[in-house]
Amino acid sequence: MRHTIHKCFWAWQAEKEEAWINEMEAKGMHLIAVGYCTYIFEEGAAGTYIYRLELLENSKNHPESIQYLQFLEETGIEIVGNYLRWVYYRRAAALGAFDIYSDYSSRIRYCKRQMAFMLPLIMVNFSAALLNFSIFFAWYSSLNLVCAGISLALTLALLAGTRGIYKQLKALRKQRVITE
Repeated sequence: MRHTIHKCFWAWQAEKEEAWINEMEAKGMHLIAVGYCTYIFEEGAAGTYIYRLELLENSKNHPESIQYLQFLEETGIEIVGNYLRWVYYRRAAALGAFDIYSDYSSRIRYCKRQMAFMLPLIMVNFSAALLNFSIFFAWYSSLNLVCAGISLALTLALLAGTRGIYKQLKALRKQRVITE
């Protein structure tokens, strides 16, 4: 039986989202498709798969991404679905734990990729806030004030998320120096 669950995660909450998907798997709910804040699960034996998600450097249809995803499939990793540049993977739990990024350098590059993904979102929302504030002050349009407030709130949320990623990046760099 299939179940559709609508749940929202911020772009910087990939680890939380991944943990939730694996918790659902522990309850016997296998992820079979994803969309915008939408997860489709199918009932099955609990603990069959381990799930991971990743933000690709390029779109899924980019030649480098296609080659990378084919390599992953050759190693026994199944692509469950994707949304924008986010790709959802699973692998049979019987094969043991798997990590996409196992060393500090690759995890650092991944954090940088996440921050680079967030930067345009921050800039667009901040620009929209400034534009709406300027229209509000020129025309006293309450709708523009509301839009400016929403854009500013999103900008602040994105900055807070990016700050969390930056802290993680800083900790990884520190750990790399200690272990090398």
